[in-house]
Amino acid sequence: MPDDTPQTMTDVVVTNPFVNLCHMQVCARRDIPHETVEVVANRENPSGTSNGWRLVLEGGDHPPESWPARCSDDAERVHYLLVC
Repeated sequence: MPDDTPQTMTDVVVTNPFVNLCHMQVCARRDIPHETVEVVANRENPSGTSNGWRLVLEGGDHPPESWPARCSDDAERVHYLLVC
């Protein structure tokens, strides 16, 4: 079983725990697997729902090219939106 734990605490960082009632945002290294982003989001900012946080990768009000969004502070990182 692969280890989904990031190498350091800064690999995935919660940057906005509540974008609104059902969304949050994290900043992660570009090479972190999607599953790891979800694991960290759920560990660091539990949603309180049975399904927990899941990445928004397409659909809804967000065009597919908008997520993940390039981090404006570091070109090696991206921002993910998650929904619960």
